[in-house]
Amino acid sequence: MTVWTIRKCNVDIKKMSQDINISEIFAQVLGNRGIYSKKAADLYIKPRIALMHDTMFMKDIEKAIKIIIQAKDENKKVFIYGDYDVDGVTSTVILYKALKQFGCNVDYYIPNRKYEGYGLNKNCISAMKERGCNIVFTCDNGIASVDEAIYIKELGMEFIILDHHEPAFSENGEEDIIPCADAVIDCKQKKCGYPFKMLCAGAMAYKFIKALFEYAGCQIENEAELFVFAAIATVCDIVDLCDENRIIVRNGLRILNSGRRMNTGIKALLECQSLKKKITEETLGFIIGPCINASGRIESAVEAVELFLEEDYDKALLKAKRLVEINEERKKITSDAYERAIDNIENSSVKNDKIMVVYDENIDESVIGIVAGRIKEHYYRPVIVISKGEEFDKGSGRSIDGYNMFENLFANRELFVKCGGHAMAAGLSIEHKNVEVLRKRLNENCMLTEKELTEVIRIDKELVFADLTIELAEELNIMRPFGKENPQALFATKNVLVKALRYVGANQNIIQFIFSDENNINVKGISFRGFDKFKKLIENNFDNKVQNEVFGGSVKNISLFLDIVYTIEINEYNNKKNVQLIIKDFRKSRYHIF
Repeated sequence: MTVWTIRKCNVDIKKMSQDINISEIFAQVLGNRGIYSKKAADLYIKPRIALMHDTMFMKDIEKAIKIIIQAKDENKKVFIYGDYDVDGVTSTVILYKALKQFGCNVDYYIPNRKYEGYGLNKNCISAMKERGCNIVFTCDNGIASVDEAIYIKELGMEFIILDHHEPAFSENGEEDIIPCADAVIDCKQKKCGYPFKMLCAGAMAYKFIKALFEYAGCQIENEAELFVFAAIATVCDIVDLCDENRIIVRNGLRILNSGRRMNTGIKALLECQSLKKKITEETLGFIIGPCINASGRIESAVEAVELFLEEDYDKALLKAKRLVEINEERKKITSDAYERAIDNIENSSVKNDKIMVVYDENIDESVIGIVAGRIKEHYYRPVIVISKGEEFDKGSGRSIDGYNMFENLFANRELFVKCGGHAMAAGLSIEHKNVEVLRKRLNENCMLTEKELTEVIRIDKELVFADLTIELAEELNIMRPFGKENPQALFATKNVLVKALRYVGANQNIIQFIFSDENNINVKGISFRGFDKFKKLIENNFDNKVQNEVFGGSVKNISLFLDIVYTIEINEYNNKKNVQLIIKDFRKSRYHIF
């Protein structure tokens, strides 16, 4: 069950509308997001690069800069040690390209998901040492590498950590457990005074190289290109799109759409996907990002790094096509795994758990994180999906608001071979005998109430169809980029008549509606995920004859009234703009007045 609630805003909407020269509806939306003044609205509407925080406030940033400058002067070999997801790939590319330009002797190492797993391990460290490594520089990992840090020092190498994950902590929770590295850059350290804690590794990598070049008194030749990679990482790692993250993504998209200094690999990837429209955060999150991720899930993330380091466009095009092919393979593997997981849950006691721990040795470990995310959306429960690994079982968790996944796993750390992550997502390695123990412990200690396990849709304002203008839709677009902590504005309208509908898409499960309100104003709407719910609504309220008509695409013989929740978008067709509603939820209306 889903609960609808209207957001409460205690600001003088009329005055705010007049002061900022925006509509009262838009003023209400901004007020709902804690933006009450002209100054706050200006910062939100115009997120300028000049407003980014001073990187030198990051703990150990100057230490790391001095190590790199010395490495350049003494020709020490620096190995960038990344990760196999989008954040790890992009931060590796940023650091590699920038340090190479800076004059460093630099190489990179991306672990294989299947055979080496996430983060540092002694075999990888030894391999880098054999290849002449003097300095290990992690990005998107390292904060949990306590034992590995000792091994690095034993081998006589220097160690820089650049990470954004949560550090482990002491029994009383008051002290971070930090590896013995020469420099540890992680805004989530308790002793780090940086004012914004929600940067991803790609953004931190960009800020580091920017600070490095400024410290050394030189210019980054390809800064715009590297800034774009930070934007891709920020969207795809699903960090809060506020403060600096909003600045990075908004301006990264602006650079991408200008075509100025576009990375050859990104250009090739866009070409392979036939993307000719304006590039948005959806382009990054649902088209570019999955292709990068797929390389690390199915084969090797090295392929994605090589694509973005390639300067020859024809060669880049071949590499990009390969990533698209791999992503198509990943989609099929994910779909099959998800359907099997849902079937297993429905036929087991896991369905009744508050914390779902799902084990399936047949799920490819490369997609367990995606499957966990989809199961979480389906049941609105924290979910950990575990599959059989090469040596240990591998798990990936996705959480809901109010349940800190990392803290709850870390409280049971003795069960794991390895564990890391943050509040909303985590990864782990575990002996098989401990899987059921983990499930029992997490559920026995779970403090989530039924209320907290009920998804809440927070609506910005109730509207009538006369409010739905092109001008309002364009005004709301100022809020882009949308994402975590900056969701698209949600509106509701009650008691609308379904005047017409049809089913489209490869599986005929996307519903296109024409709605009409009491003033006989018609508006088009589309539901991408509501087919199953709509089918159940019809089956529960109408006889077989009417059901057959509705499922055949006809509503001529019924009066179907719905309450709908939606976002507002502009649909362009034949050079004409129209308002279109993206339906997020609906229910049968309780009253009919026309």
